[in-house]
Amino acid sequence: MMKLRLPVLFLSLLLLSVSLLLSVWYMYSWKGFLVRDLDALGNSSVFRPKPGSASDKINHVMLCGQRGALQNTSMMRVRDTKIFLVSAYHDQREAGQSTRIIGIANRYEPDVLSCHFCCRGHSEILTVTASAYVHSDHFDFPYGTADFLCTEPLDCELGHVSVQRMRTIPDEEEAEWVFMPVRNRLYMPPTFTQEFSVCISTLFGNYGNVLQFVQAIEMYRILGAGRVTVYNTSCSSELNKVLLYYIKTGLVEVVQWPITDYVWVSRGWHYPEHPGELHYYGQIAALNDCVSRHM
Repeated sequence: MMKLRLPVLFLSLLLLSVSLLLSVWYMYSWKGFLVRDLDALGNSSVFRPKPGSASDKINHVMLCGQRGALQNTSMMRVRDTKIFLVSAYHDQREAGQSTRIIGIANRYEPDVLSCHFCCRGHSEILTVTASAYVHSDHFDFPYGTADFLCTEPLDCELGHVSVQRMRTIPDEEEAEWVFMPVRNRLYMPPTFTQEFSVCISTLFGNYGNVLQFVQAIEMYRILGAGRVTVYNTSCSSELNKVLLYYIKTGLVEVVQWPITDYVWVSRGWHYPEHPGELHYYGQIAALNDCVSRHM
């Protein structure tokens, strides 16, 4: 029996070794093919803008008699506060007409904000006070995800909103306002155009594991995902090409997430063991934005 077992064992080990060698060869040769194919797309840096570069491309506008600019980044600071805004959405779940603004706020230094609406056909800005709610899942970090809810004026065909700190001096001279587009304004019938969507937050630390990323995206595609939204703080130039490729296929949407330009972010979830002011690169805020974006 021993004479029969040894050849079988030797053959099994030989086959296993050959399989491992072929797997390693395939992985690295496939990676080489992928990179060479992506090189044809060029070294586009559109998905990794330099900090502050967006301010050079401000679109100046005049809305309802107010001089302002259109939001041109996925994050901005409310002047004279420690509040940062991501995006504004028409929320059909609330009674009446409401705009929900997703942001990040310092829990220990609250501010009262006001929403300034520009309605089509109106010559003046309409102002309401915002109701603030800081999410409970802040993990004890000083900053947390916050929602600012503003009741929309009646009979208002809304396009944009600007958020300001509630002023104590009415005639204080205002700097240029920044207006955010209010998304999800059009009523969508209850039909689904996608099997499901996937939200990924957030690429950081010059993330560059191309094989892992492609494997994940292709698995989502096999499972039926119609859209994958990726929040990107920083990634390698190689992965940047992969993002460009998947965007062109229509499967992936990339949202720039320049959180490190505004808040000292933590690389972990436990405060104060993981130093920082905001939990894990603003993960909760990014996921909330993604859910509202595709609602």
